[in-house]
Amino acid sequence: MIVRNSICIVEDDVNSAFVLQTILSKSGYEVLPTISTGEEAIACATSDNPALILMDITLSGKLDGIEAAKRIKQKCDIPIIYLTGYSPDTIIQRVKETTPFGFIIKPYDPKSVLITIEMALHKAAIERESMETKRRLAITLGTLQTPVFSTDAAGNITYLNAAAQNFLGFGLTHVMGQPLDHFLSFYAINSKQKQIASFLEFKDKRDATEVITLNKDRQQRYVRIQVNTLSDLYQNVEGYVIALDDFTEQFHYEQNNQKLASALTNSHEGVIIAEWDSHANEFVIEYCNEGLIQLLGHPVQALKGQPVSKLFCKGFGEDICNALVQKCPYTTDIIMQRHDGKFIHTHWEVTPPSDKNVPEYYTIITINDVTHLHQLEENLRQTQKIEAVGRLASGIAHDFNNLLSVINGYAELVLNKVSQEQDVYAHVKHIYDAGYKGALLVNQLMTFSRQNKQNEKTLIDVKRTAHNTLQMLQHWLGEKIQLSVRIDQNLWPIYSQETHIDQILVNLCVNAKDAMPQGGSLRVHFENFTGTPNNLSYGHYIKLTVNDTGIGIDQDMQKKIFEPFFTTKPIGQGTGLGLPCVYGIVKQHNGTILMDSQLNLGTTFTIFIPANTHDSIRTPPQQVTHPVIGPKRNIFLVQLPDTIAECLYHCLQIQKETPHHCSQIPLAQAVTQKDRIIVPQSIANRLNYPQNQIVSLPDSSETYHHASVSHPYAVCEILKKLEL
Repeated sequence: MIVRNSICIVEDDVNSAFVLQTILSKSGYEVLPTISTGEEAIACATSDNPALILMDITLSGKLDGIEAAKRIKQKCDIPIIYLTGYSPDTIIQRVKETTPFGFIIKPYDPKSVLITIEMALHKAAIERESMETKRRLAITLGTLQTPVFSTDAAGNITYLNAAAQNFLGFGLTHVMGQPLDHFLSFYAINSKQKQIASFLEFKDKRDATEVITLNKDRQQRYVRIQVNTLSDLYQNVEGYVIALDDFTEQFHYEQNNQKLASALTNSHEGVIIAEWDSHANEFVIEYCNEGLIQLLGHPVQALKGQPVSKLFCKGFGEDICNALVQKCPYTTDIIMQRHDGKFIHTHWEVTPPSDKNVPEYYTIITINDVTHLHQLEENLRQTQKIEAVGRLASGIAHDFNNLLSVINGYAELVLNKVSQEQDVYAHVKHIYDAGYKGALLVNQLMTFSRQNKQNEKTLIDVKRTAHNTLQMLQHWLGEKIQLSVRIDQNLWPIYSQETHIDQILVNLCVNAKDAMPQGGSLRVHFENFTGTPNNLSYGHYIKLTVNDTGIGIDQDMQKKIFEPFFTTKPIGQGTGLGLPCVYGIVKQHNGTILMDSQLNLGTTFTIFIPANTHDSIRTPPQQVTHPVIGPKRNIFLVQLPDTIAECLYHCLQIQKETPHHCSQIPLAQAVTQKDRIIVPQSIANRLNYPQNQIVSLPDSSETYHHASVSHPYAVCEILKKLEL
């Protein structure tokens, strides 16, 4: 026979106790010794912990069965069945307070006794299981980091787990029975953040809804709310369970990531995230931003998944590949080819990930287009070269001009003494022409020295100056070249020198003629321009465009055409100073020069020079000069170099003048009003003689633009000055 749960009988009637003991024993229950008092029942419950107590309501002693049951309930979780022969209302009311598991009415019927006991034991087992389930559920909910609430059908709070209590800042006893909507308000996640009327709007939705709420510190929290309905077997709503998943940190992290992604996508810099491919044994492009796509002109599909080395031009990728493999920072400049075939200068920065959470086989590459910066550097180097040539020219031009002055002076002296029919005349004429060309070459060199200052420039009529120069060039260009000139009617004036405009037009037209040996078309256009040409400041400019239909200039030569002494012409046919001279003049005027050339299609030069739109040109009154009549004058040659003084001495004698060599400035009483003094410019300002009696010659590069006679000076020019 299988022994069942132990049962304690508390009965002061021996016969009744015996009957119960017999019934239970025959049914296989373990029956503890019968107890007759309430005190003994309490002691037995504590020590023996029976599965069930059969308690007689009326017991002898101080405690009746009901009072004993109350005390047992306080100490032990043991089901109790009352034994009674009657049930007055007063006793029944007291019995309800002890929540008995049943009643057995005397006299005892074995079948009823066994059924009542079985039902009591079964009910006790169910309650213990339910309590254990509740205990485990409470522990589980208590350990969850997710706030969990439960309410009744009206939305009043019935339960809060620990996380929910911490979120609200209130314990369960403080909020029990109060509406959940009084403690939590929800708002839509959008720009308006409209308040939602009740948490019940989220009930029974398949997916959690993302909303905003406030915690106990009135801080805005982003949560996912899930509301489930609790129903009984008949689908009657008993209440609701609400769970809040706080994802505030994740939300802000994603927002920051979106901002960073947006900044990365819209950045003008090209950005590559490259991943190591063990099969290809190199880094491949895992991600590239819009900046890289715009930089190279490749679609995303053409770049993603491709080896990084495919971005290089031939021979430029080895160092970067080594840096990628070694996972070390690296910077370099690379020439890259765009999808359209154009080459650009780029600056690369290879940066291994510094975040420990990022795998080491990733690396980040940023690429900047520095083509414009490279061009600026080239322009700076070009300017520095020209300035260096200018400084060199400034140093040697004076001495060279002195030599040319002697050569040209004596050649002019000989030409005046011999007739054109003599053979020697042609030889001397060649000497004179060579000296004149040498003087032009020195003048071009002096352009680089930038001795001209703003206060030495005058407001000139570009239209008149250009018209005169181009009219002269029309005959020189010949019939094979068709010259087309267009000058705006109201062309603005500029502060400059007329010789500068002449030099610009002559040099550009000479180059254009040489580029069209079989003939062609040459177009010259002067116009007003307002704007920001080639990164100059906004303002008013004179725009000069010179376009030819010649052979053009290839890409390599275009980089060097403004370099001094660089020429594409055969030896002896070009000095390489024409375009550098134009470049120097334009830079002196704070302007800019642009060139566009294509082989066999022609070349276009565009020049912008700041214009003056405020001042008007004043035409000085024409001065009438009269030659000196009467006896010849004394001409004092004061402190001139010997070679120059000797040449002038002979030339002046031929002109029937009376020259005098002077090592010192002549005394005032020795100089009459008709006499003249030829003196170096460096001491001319110290003389007290009237200006019309002084002819100053440049004696250094500093006095080149201040002397009354240009350098190298010709005898005819000096004689002309002597007649003033």
